[in-house]
Amino acid sequence: MITSGHLQTDSADNRGVKLNSAGITAFDDSGKQTVKINANGEGNYFTGTLATSSNAEPGVTIYTDIARGPAGSRSSIIEMRPQEASMQAPKGNYPHGPAGIFLRSG
Repeated sequence: MITSGHLQTDSADNRGVKLNSAGITAFDDSGKQTVKINANGEGNYFTGTLATSSNAEPGVTIYTDIARGPAGSRSSIIEMRPQEASMQAPKGNYPHGPAGIFLRSG
């Protein structure tokens, strides 16, 4: 067990992963904050790609990076992969445009 008021992977303010009583933050190589988990559960976010499994397995992948995802889109994409074709789960890509509307494309 480690008990500390602050744990971090890098001493620079906007680098690495930081864990303290306020929550968890992470920064990419350019210093942009990519993860915020507030200890009070407010304003939490992850940027980039978040997946529940590898692309070859059933699951959900959320792409939020510019020019990423299956379509190389500038919009966010939610990709759903059911376990097998007979399942009634939605399957395909769901682009999310700036207006907050989901459009089924798969």
